[in-house]
Amino acid sequence: FEEALTLESVNPEVFGNGRIQNIKWAFDYSNKTKATKEAISGIPGIICHADMNVTNMLWKKDSPNNEIGAIIDYQMLFIGSVAFDIIRILTLGMTRELRREKTESYLEYYHKTLAEFFDGQAPFSMEELHRQYNLIYPFASNFTLFGIALYIKMYSDGTLGNIEKKEENCEELVDRARGIVEDIEALKANF
Repeated sequence: FEEALTLESVNPEVFGNGRIQNIKWAFDYSNKTKATKEAISGIPGIICHADMNVTNMLWKKDSPNNEIGAIIDYQMLFIGSVAFDIIRILTLGMTRELRREKTESYLEYYHKTLAEFFDGQAPFSMEELHRQYNLIYPFASNFTLFGIALYIKMYSDGTLGNIEKKEENCEELVDRARGIVEDIEALKANF
């Protein structure tokens, strides 16, 4: 949480007035545990990678279909919601605008693909997938805020990326974080 809290000083215009402090509940382990228990009471828990993002996916060389060759970095595995890794991929891998535009179609694609493994009938409804997504979102996306805060530091101090694109990269990350914070704020009523 402390790293995510630095976003308030990185961009006070977007994150000021205690905005990150106000979503501290999404970083609370007991809240995450309660939401996870509720989620896996609706759909049996699955093994969640918990750090699913493109840097932990190795792609097959010269693959015409961009096939994943391997997924690495399994030290954070846990039993959790079917939505957890989906949320992690979407929040880490997409801009705010693109994520909001594409989330529904990706959830539908996931559900349709899963149904193919079960003779055309997924083991849960789209409605349940949406419920899981909304229930788990604050606790799956909070780590993204931590990562974004670190990436902003690395871009700002020149540790990462091209110095000419520093401002552009930081602006995009702030916007991505803003979208996550807005979504967590909107879901607070559920908790």
